[in-house]
Amino acid sequence: MAAPVDSELQIAYAQCESLARGRRENFPVLSQYIGREHAHHLAAVYAFCRIADDAADESNNPAEALQRLEELRREIELIYSGSRPRRLELRALGNTAIERGLQKSEFTDLLDAFCQDQTKTRYANWAELLEYSRRSANPVGRLVLATIGELGGGAAAEKLNLSDRVCTGLQLANFWQDVAADYKKGRIYIPADAMARHAVDESCIRDARCDERFRALMDELCETTRPMFVEGAALADLVGRRMRVPILAFAIAGADLLDRIRAAEYDIYNRRPEIGDLPLKRILAKAAAASFLPILRPKLKK
Repeated sequence: MAAPVDSELQIAYAQCESLARGRRENFPVLSQYIGREHAHHLAAVYAFCRIADDAADESNNPAEALQRLEELRREIELIYSGSRPRRLELRALGNTAIERGLQKSEFTDLLDAFCQDQTKTRYANWAELLEYSRRSANPVGRLVLATIGELGGGAAAEKLNLSDRVCTGLQLANFWQDVAADYKKGRIYIPADAMARHAVDESCIRDARCDERFRALMDELCETTRPMFVEGAALADLVGRRMRVPILAFAIAGADLLDRIRAAEYDIYNRRPEIGDLPLKRILAKAAAASFLPILRPKLKK
């Protein structure tokens, strides 16, 4: 790729960092720990994720969203064909992709998931939902690990597997807190076979009924998700010292979100529990302690 002049590249990275910091993203948390040599590269990755997410959600017209996502796909193709992307932020991403050896498939998987949201609004079973999460959530963790140089050595496959567990868990926990909001967008991510098992139909969600059947369904969903944070927390033992706290923070925050949903007796209609409700300093302090005391890491429900 023909690299932009240094001043333009600096502006591109600055714009990426502004975009990454300007939303309720995880970038500010990660940037405290990863070191200055990685921060601008990570900002470029997060900016792409934000741009793609906005392209998918800014319009209620699926055709328009698909068109914008296809434009982003063409930009990714330009990067990996050695050409210069048109969008400024993606020029920074192109530089990062080459310097850090990022896989094209991680970006195209994300775009595929955003495109799928425009056309698929129901999921038959866990297998379908996990396949969606593989493309919608897991690439983010994989890109972060690659960007900060954590995929060298023989433990790369295990790191990726554990990262996938945390990322999928966060995606699913987000779905369980957002049942009502997603329904307003015409989407239900709860597997249809799980709904049928608990005799919950779409009218229950439409009418915001939190009865015993719905609570039993939500309990199953949350407790199927919890082991992902329990198992994924082991990633902290495989990465460099600086990354242990943020990785544990994500796992702890995800498990705490499930606890909040449970504490609300699964009534996500009247109050939507969210990770943003959790005091960040408390989560980071608990994560720092958990890096030395494994007993403080996420656990299965007793």
